[in-house]
Amino acid sequence: MARFAFAAFGSLGDLYPLLTVARTLAQRGHDVRMITHTGHHERVVRAGLAAAPLRPDISDLDADPREVLRRAMDPWTGTDYVLRRMTLPWLRRTTEDVLAGAGAAEVLVAGTLVFGAATVAERLRIPLVPVALQPVTMMSGWDPGVTAPFDWPPVRALAPWPGRVLWGGMRLLGDALLGDLRRLRREWGLRGATRAFLTFPPDAPLVLALFSRHLAAPQPDWPPTAIATGFPFHDEDGDAGLDLALRAFLERGEPPVAFTLGSSAVWVPGDFHVLAAGASARLGVRAVMLVGDEPGPLPDPLPAGVHVAAYAPHAALFARSRAIVHQAGIGTTAQALRSGRPAVLVPYSHDQPDNAARVARIGAGVVVPRPRLTESALAAALDRALRDPAIHDAAARIGAAIRAEDGAATAADALERLAAGRSQPVPVAT
Repeated sequence: MARFAFAAFGSLGDLYPLLTVARTLAQRGHDVRMITHTGHHERVVRAGLAAAPLRPDISDLDADPREVLRRAMDPWTGTDYVLRRMTLPWLRRTTEDVLAGAGAAEVLVAGTLVFGAATVAERLRIPLVPVALQPVTMMSGWDPGVTAPFDWPPVRALAPWPGRVLWGGMRLLGDALLGDLRRLRREWGLRGATRAFLTFPPDAPLVLALFSRHLAAPQPDWPPTAIATGFPFHDEDGDAGLDLALRAFLERGEPPVAFTLGSSAVWVPGDFHVLAAGASARLGVRAVMLVGDEPGPLPDPLPAGVHVAAYAPHAALFARSRAIVHQAGIGTTAQALRSGRPAVLVPYSHDQPDNAARVARIGAGVVVPRPRLTESALAAALDRALRDPAIHDAAARIGAAIRAEDGAATAADALERLAAGRSQPVPVAT
């Protein structure tokens, strides 16, 4: 038996992949602890794992949670807000929490926003396994993402140099903001500077890319110990999570279009649900809209054939749907791809535009940028997704390939090899 500590910072989309891998290890008899925000602890305990606190929780931010999420999801300033208000001011406390929560762990596994993870691992003298949940966080010069101008064809043709300039500049800017971490390292008696912003420790014995190579292929400049495991799916509720009203709606007509904004953008939907209902009525299709516990504006009355639910398990709903309209968060994207259904992607912020562009690039969906979203634009994109046989074929083919992967088991196997001292560098496929 080995002892693992997992540190997950962020939304449910950040928690669930790590929680799934952690649960897989626990089911194999290992001692596993999840270090995460107290608001996630109920889910951790329900998965059968021990939980340790990680600051900040959303209640620590001295603002209305809806306003926090609205600012965090802003397409222009959201990333800056997450760093300057939700992450960097808490860096010392977050790092201290990871140290306390790791305890006697033999391996520390940490998400992208746990900037002090390498420092904790160094102090405990245990290996750090960094995790990348989204392709863009692999920080490849060969595949830098869709941030303009680096997504323009003439610039992409010069790869990897434009991407290296992008990531190098962002690292220098970010490293300048990590003063609290440098001071903490000195207090802990650690020498040298551990670059922790948008980079992987050069001596990381294993890097887990917890997504499918069918969404983003490994690149020549990935760390040599990186493994694209496939998505680790967290299917907590299964079919039982479909409430009676939703189940009855699904059973009395043709499969609907599913509309969802995931676990974060659902708090700041704007007019998304009004436009979704209007587009569905315009096309004459049945629809299920997942609107969260505090929905924003909804059409009154709802068009015929439109059902509203606060929540439903994505895996169960998507399997019963004709198409999926979503915000392109990585967790929702994974579930939509696994379903094999065509998608319309309406990205809000952060990694979502890049995830959406990748789905369109592999032919499995159509993108409507959030600033350009209108009822007519959404209806046109959805009509194309429903009618285009090429999109249907690509979605079905990729869905079958993703369902054949077992991301949680692959990641757990690699972590077991590392804990047993048998880890070997994994060559990157090119």
